[in-house]
Amino acid sequence: MGSESGEGEAYRDAMRRVAIWDLPTRLFHWTLVVLFVVLWITGTRGPLDLHMAVGEVVLAMLAFRVAWGFFGSRHSRFADFVVGAREARAHLAEIFAVAIHGPQAARGGAPHAGHTRLGGWMILALLALMALEATTGLFATDDIMTEGPLNHLVSGAAGRFLTMIHSGAFNVLMTLIVVHVAAAFFYLIRKRENLIVPLISGRARLPAEAAALEGKLASPWRALLLLAAAAGLVWGIISL
Repeated sequence: MGSESGEGEAYRDAMRRVAIWDLPTRLFHWTLVVLFVVLWITGTRGPLDLHMAVGEVVLAMLAFRVAWGFFGSRHSRFADFVVGAREARAHLAEIFAVAIHGPQAARGGAPHAGHTRLGGWMILALLALMALEATTGLFATDDIMTEGPLNHLVSGAAGRFLTMIHSGAFNVLMTLIVVHVAAAFFYLIRKRENLIVPLISGRARLPAEAAALEGKLASPWRALLLLAAAAGLVWGIISL
């Protein structure tokens, strides 16, 4: 009993609280959550003018996130969380094992830093679907009063087709969001690993060896520059 207690204390002593998520990534994540709710409400109840304006803001944010995936901090970069099919399958097998046998079935006992292996693919899918939603929304029409800023560039049939894609893709996006949220709570409740709090505080407790590998976070000024470029790009597009 004393030996097990000592080992547990030694493990806790070896843990270090370090920064893993930069401020731009956290602001992007939670701002996108709020704006998605606004899009959901305005898309079903109106006003559609506000819906389109928020959609343009989201499109600029998505353009920023793609750039940040190459120039951001370690765990914000695509290279850190996009893995091959073999690793994704191994992670899925681990998830099933944890679901059946509990957290002790996880490979290794150290908390995970950054997106999980399957989570990385989910992030790509969510970004792609949101980009599809925002882009098709530029051409959408309700055939009554409201048209997207680029609807005049396509025929009436093309506008209606893109509107149909815009509506249909939303249902797929909602499904993925439900899965995404459920996965976070699965990690919290079944795997006993909190992935939510670090996305708020930016910090996580990691073993000393893993903590030592965490480098300096990217400058927020770099993020502001990329965000301004993304906003300028979207403004240029909707002004066509």
